[in-house]
Amino acid sequence: MDGAEVWHEPYLNSFINHVNSSPELLQRYPKIDKTSREAEEASVKDGGTLQPLSVFRYDWVQEQLEAPLKKEKTFLFVKDLPLAMDGHFDKLPRVPFKHTFIIRSPFRSAPSLRKDCLDLFKYEGNIDEFNMIEGNPYTPIDLPNPNHLHAFWQYIRNTIDPNPVVIDSDDLQNFPEQILRKYCEAVGIPFKTTYLKWDAGEKPFKGINGPLRLVADGAYSFVNAVSSSCFLPITAQPPTFESLTPDEQKYCSTMFKGFYPFLPPSTDMPSLLSGDAVLYGRVLTGY
Repeated sequence: MDGAEVWHEPYLNSFINHVNSSPELLQRYPKIDKTSREAEEASVKDGGTLQPLSVFRYDWVQEQLEAPLKKEKTFLFVKDLPLAMDGHFDKLPRVPFKHTFIIRSPFRSAPSLRKDCLDLFKYEGNIDEFNMIEGNPYTPIDLPNPNHLHAFWQYIRNTIDPNPVVIDSDDLQNFPEQILRKYCEAVGIPFKTTYLKWDAGEKPFKGINGPLRLVADGAYSFVNAVSSSCFLPITAQPPTFESLTPDEQKYCSTMFKGFYPFLPPSTDMPSLLSGDAVLYGRVLTGY
């Protein structure tokens, strides 16, 4: 978007550093240390505005997001994950922000997360035997309140904005112009039809603020985004609960217990626009 200063997951990378600096958390989530170090070591080429992972700390991120906008920038756009904010709500930037929540069917998000974990941890064994929950800080189903998106949504509603923007990711893909027009109107950004298409390639990575590991991550986590040039409509129906792998089923039934009627498993998902779940991500926009 024209005039946007963009940050990609600064709080998530603060979370990664937080885990890496805690012997207790490293013992609990042993996979994260090796993965983050390998990604950092692989990110040796020019990263534009990208920076080493080691600089991302909660206090530092808060300072950066509260700082004056860079030259010729008119608003700040930050994409992050609510998982990283758990216990750190006091580190949110104390400047005007309009919070936007991206939501998605659990039956779509769980397989997507599992695939991402397979790539992230460079798993080479039998895919059917992979357990995305075990030793994984990105799927902390053992916590008292594992649904971080809902907890963060409630916090924003109760303390900052009673009506944050909520976007169903299926709607965004299937009706991009209508959704983006409404979105821009809601956050005060002029809409342009040019936002519906873009040039494929890695160039956009060089224009954002984030960790150097994005260069390495782009090889797998963002391969579809890097090769895309527009929004593609969703044609497939969401998977059924029965079709999910055992770890995906456990993830869904634990993370979203009380939000969706999993019994019987084939029950259709209710409207997601209540904001009660799900995508392991959130978008912040401000100006």
